[in-house]
Amino acid sequence: MGFPLAENGKPEALTTWLDDAYPGSVAASSDGVTLSVEQGRQHPGCVSVLMPEIATGLDLTQTANKKWIGLVTVSAEKAYLLKTPGAKAAKRPYIVKNDVVGVLAFKDGWAQVEFINAEDRSFSGWISQTQYARLAAPKR
Repeated sequence: MGFPLAENGKPEALTTWLDDAYPGSVAASSDGVTLSVEQGRQHPGCVSVLMPEIATGLDLTQTANKKWIGLVTVSAEKAYLLKTPGAKAAKRPYIVKNDVVGVLAFKDGWAQVEFINAEDRSFSGWISQTQYARLAAPKR
């Protein structure tokens, strides 16, 4: 996924969240980014997978180059990935509630999204604005 990186290479502010907001920064590196979240190890679920360096700067290598313009979470129990906005859903792949997907485009109340499954297979299609919610950090 793309991060909002400054042209001058200086760190950009970001917020990660689940139960609370955790401020941090991201900066471009030679082969990826350096992610810093001072309280990153207090983030629920992250203590078992994040190294202590998250507090001072964790180097992450780029593994894919996607043209996502944002992320949304699926709010519908099941959302079929349609070939075009409003098309029939017959025999189409689908995503389920709470999946987070990359957004390729927004158009007339629809989002063109991409989902990468556990086997690293990519599925894309259109879902209605009634089937997703934009990600937003909790209010402080």
